[in-house]
Amino acid sequence: MSEIINGLLGLLPSVRDHHAPTSPLYGFLKSLVRQEVEREFAARETAAGLHAHFAKLGVNLFAQKINWGKVEAPEQMPTSYHDGTLFVSARSSVLWG
Repeated sequence: MSEIINGLLGLLPSVRDHHAPTSPLYGFLKSLVRQEVEREFAARETAAGLHAHFAKLGVNLFAQKINWGKVEAPEQMPTSYHDGTLFVSARSSVLWG
């Protein structure tokens, strides 16, 4: 994970060129990047776990992210509010989709 964080910080030339890794600004930005990366990985793991759980139960998931289509893989699950919502149902399709 540290490679990802350092890579993201490397994309910020003003930080890389003007602030030493020990500066407060660099430390703050590194902390923010770390939190976002950890949140992203946690969201993916949660989506995969939910997908597997509902698949075992035979319950269908429909994602706004894929125009209310049936979720067939964890990657199709919404992982943030930007991806829309998730509808859980025993039906084979949604009425509005």
